[in-house]
Amino acid sequence: MCRTGVVLTPFFPSSDPFNFLKAMEAFEALDITPPVVLSLAKKEELVYVTGRNKPLRLSRRSYALRLLQYVRDEAHRFAQHYHHILRQKRKLGE
Repeated sequence: MCRTGVVLTPFFPSSDPFNFLKAMEAFEALDITPPVVLSLAKKEELVYVTGRNKPLRLSRRSYALRLLQYVRDEAHRFAQHYHHILRQKRKLGE
């Protein structure tokens, strides 16, 4: 959990709400209670939030949705870049 108290699922689970539930189970297994977990489905852009039965559907022009998309995309870029670095290290035998 980050120090700000907000947890963004870095994998931003796909449009499958099952992935969101698996993330919550992982937190429970680690005995961590995050204040908020947000998950943004990529295709339909639905926002899954802890404590809600149904996902939120924000307007495509919503600044909140754009911010969540930006955070999701940056998390993906970071993860891909890190994976690339690890793959290069393995190739070079470091």
